Amino acid sequence: MTGMLLSLLPDGTLPVVLVFVGLALIVGLVSRQAAFSIVGCFVLFALLSPFLESLSNALPTGILIILFCIFALSIFKLVLSLLFGKGPTDHFLGQLMYGVFTLPFRLIGFLLRGGR
Repeated sequence: MTGMLLSLLPDGTLPVVLVFVGLALIVGLVSRQAAFSIVGCFVLFALLSPFLESLSNALPTGILIILFCIFALSIFKLVLSLLFGKGPTDHFLGQLMYGVFTLPFRLIGFLLRGGR
């Protein structure tokens, strides 16, 4: 989850975040393992960004739209789980997916009934 949040930061804020992680480690707000995982995510992003950029340029637009929707849903799930917890988030997303999957059938039924 940390990697997903860190990927949303602009490039100019990365040194600032690294400084704050170092300060938080010195003060004792963050454990050594958490600090190394945040720094590791930054290094991983720096190494993989050229490969991901070329991959995104090579993929068709339809697949990129599907990947963007999956990414947006995962960010949405992350925010909901941070706000409400795992149980309510899973219930909400289950109801949302049920509504998305039944929507075409409801529209067809609405059109066949004549809009009553």
